[in-house]
Amino acid sequence: MSSEASATRHRVSAKFQTLLARLGPWIGLSDLIDAKIPLAYELRLRQAQALLKQAPMLALSNLVAATVMTYVFADIVPNWVALGWFLLAVTASAAILRYRHTHKPADASRAEAARSMALGALAVGILWGIAGAGFFPPESQAHQLFLALLIGGLGAGAVASLAMVPLAGIAFLCASALPLVGRVAFEAGPFSLVMALLGLMYLLALSVALVNGYATFVASVRAQVENQTLAADLAEAAVANRSKTEFLANMSHELRTPLNAIIGFSEMMRNELFGPLGGEKYRDYVNDIYGCGLHLLQIINDVLDMPKIEVGKLELREERVDMPAAVRTCVALVTQRAIIAGVTIVTEMDEDLPPLLADEIRVKQILLNLLSNAVKFTPRYGGATVKVSIAPNGGMELVVEDTGIGMTEAEIVTALEPFRQVDSNLARKYEGTGLGLPLTKALAELHGGTLSVGSTPGYGTRVLVSFGPERVGRGVRA
Repeated sequence: MSSEASATRHRVSAKFQTLLARLGPWIGLSDLIDAKIPLAYELRLRQAQALLKQAPMLALSNLVAATVMTYVFADIVPNWVALGWFLLAVTASAAILRYRHTHKPADASRAEAARSMALGALAVGILWGIAGAGFFPPESQAHQLFLALLIGGLGAGAVASLAMVPLAGIAFLCASALPLVGRVAFEAGPFSLVMALLGLMYLLALSVALVNGYATFVASVRAQVENQTLAADLAEAAVANRSKTEFLANMSHELRTPLNAIIGFSEMMRNELFGPLGGEKYRDYVNDIYGCGLHLLQIINDVLDMPKIEVGKLELREERVDMPAAVRTCVALVTQRAIIAGVTIVTEMDEDLPPLLADEIRVKQILLNLLSNAVKFTPRYGGATVKVSIAPNGGMELVVEDTGIGMTEAEIVTALEPFRQVDSNLARKYEGTGLGLPLTKALAELHGGTLSVGSTPGYGTRVLVSFGPERVGRGVRA
């Protein structure tokens, strides 16, 4: 959009908001005032689109009504008057059609175009007002009734057609109906006064309907604009999120290669492959480097695995997994940490369990994440239990439960969101990425399984990972 068009848009929006602020309390549009939504330009554009689309029907309706009017009143008014008025009506219809064919919605959406529409409606209304006052036959009640019905019907049609531009609708209603109402009121007798009063009431009712129609139109346009803005924001966020995800997924080699070198060299120094290090402090430092390197590698693996899962780049290398052996391996890896934390780990499983068709590395990753969380969030002298069993449906269930701090339902929802951490004093004693449970859940679902969490604050947490029956059995093929 050019700078001139942008300036026009903001100018129209400012004028529109100012108009609503002044007239809103009087015409029932106060709830539509919202300076934060740039809806004025879109509103004008939709007004123009609707009016230009209806222009042929408006011109035809005006021409048909003028033809019927001239025919019915041919014997009431002089021929030259009827013919002159009819030619003016034809000219008005032609002007409407010409406006339709010479303007585009973008041109007609300007504020000046709205004033032109209002002036055009006023001119056509004056034309019919002249007919109402000038053709009024005092002696023929049938012609009076016909005239009232015709102009009243045109007013109702204006409410339906010009509700998008209330100024034009009000101009047509007043210019077409008031002369007839005034003409009736000047007739002698109370009956004429009553009829004039009824005419004013009808005009007021049409005006109220016009304003209500415009309020509905504005609310509809605003809802469309908000939906379009929301859709655009969501699309932009999705693009940004996918770009971030693809970037992280492609960073695996660049991050892991130097870190693996640090871990490898520090392990060689720990084992003193090329001779003793010398001082005891050096051994402590090397152990710290090695431990921090492994911890950082685990964090990087978690951070990189989640984007891979999101973009569908993480592939499973399925094989028959010996679950009791996998559990023993993972328990051994966290035992030292559990001893330091004062947490006891217990396993409950049948050693003769059938194999599980899965990616062994990812299954161990699931186990390590759950065990690490159990140890991390369980106070000293607490316990964690690992259970593996066959489910009633023939699938396999992996359960890790602890006697830790527990979580509320709201905290469980938070814990299952990537990069979110449950806010508790005990949890804040430890660092973390907030990817443990979300990554575990994603890995379980990648195997076609499910993860569910049950927890009670102060009593502990139970995490259940279920694998389908198609992955369990002696005859499963990798």
